Amino acid sequence: KAEQQLTVKATTDDLTGCLNRSTILQQLKMALAASSPQDVSSHFCLLMFDLDYFKQINDRWGHQVGDAALIHFCDRIREVSPAGSALGRVGGEEFVLLLARTDGMAATLLSSRLRAALISKPLRVGDKTLVLSFSAGVVEVCQGQRDTSAILMRADKALYDAKRTGRGKTVLASDYL
Repeated sequence: KAEQQLTVKATTDDLTGCLNRSTILQQLKMALAASSPQDVSSHFCLLMFDLDYFKQINDRWGHQVGDAALIHFCDRIREVSPAGSALGRVGGEEFVLLLARTDGMAATLLSSRLRAALISKPLRVGDKTLVLSFSAGVVEVCQGQRDTSAILMRADKALYDAKRTGRGKTVLASDYL
C-alpha cells in the first residue's frame, strides 16, 4: 500500500490529480514507440489545452479560486474523455490529453464536446459562479512519427493559433511547423 501511494505521488499532479508532466510525456513516448505507419489502429491524437483567462481568475479572485478552477477543469475533462485516454498537466494551466485510435477530426469534435461540458457546468466557489473555457491545439500522430518535441511544438503552435484567433477555439495542426 505504501509503495502504491509513492507511485501515485510520483506520477500525478498534487493539485489536480492528473498525470504530472514527466508521466504524460513518458506516455506520449510509449504511444509513439507503439505506433506503426502500417497499423492505423496505433495512430492517436494529442490535444493541448490552455484554460482561457486563467491569469485574470487568479488576479481577480486569488489563487485559491484559481486552484479550484484547475481542479474543476480536470474533473470535467476526465468525465467526458473516452476510456483509455490520458490527461496530464504540463504547465500552470496547460494540459495534454492523449487519445488512442483517434484521428484529427474526431479529436477536434471531442474538444468541442469537452468545451460544451465545461461551459454547461460552471464552477461555483462560495457566491461566485465562473464559466470556464479553454483553447486547444490538436495534433494527429501517425505514420511512424517519433519526435516528441516536434509533436509538442506543433500542438503548442496550434494552441497559440486558437488563442490568437479569439480563444475558446480548437485548431487542428497542419502538417508543417
